[in-house]
Amino acid sequence: MEQSQMSMFCIDLEGMMLPDAIAAVVEAWYEAQIEEKQSMMSQKINLIDEELSMHVIDSIIGAVNQSPKIKGSRLAIERRGQKLAIRGRLPLKSNPSAYAYQRISLGIAADEHNIKVAKIVLLLIKDQLNRNDFNWIKWSDDQYIEGIVSNASLIINPVPAVV
Repeated sequence: MEQSQMSMFCIDLEGMMLPDAIAAVVEAWYEAQIEEKQSMMSQKINLIDEELSMHVIDSIIGAVNQSPKIKGSRLAIERRGQKLAIRGRLPLKSNPSAYAYQRISLGIAADEHNIKVAKIVLLLIKDQLNRNDFNWIKWSDDQYIEGIVSNASLIINPVPAVV
């Protein structure tokens, strides 16, 4: 038994008659079993909630990727684990005139707010590709991506001006 479980059975038996001591031990053991089962149930509920949440996030991403502004762009928002990325046909780093399916990790959590941020980033990448201005040197720089993500987040939730 672990130390925390062991302490659950530390009860004061001094001065008790044997039947009362046995009853106290059984009661302590029973309560420990109930606590353990409640803890396991709580963990299972948390896992189910997390799975459901990711399923909802995947559904939202699917809907955004099917939206008119994105659908024909050859780019899409993608969830990789708990993070978001942009995936699609992008110029090769070694040969900008050739294209292949590649990813740009945005380094942001997969949640509803950040899906909106990822959509803005995707539209920016799409615009850069249309203007032949896409540059892997920029998109390989974490600080550049953080700045783009931060600006996109401010577009969605602007900071109120101080008067």
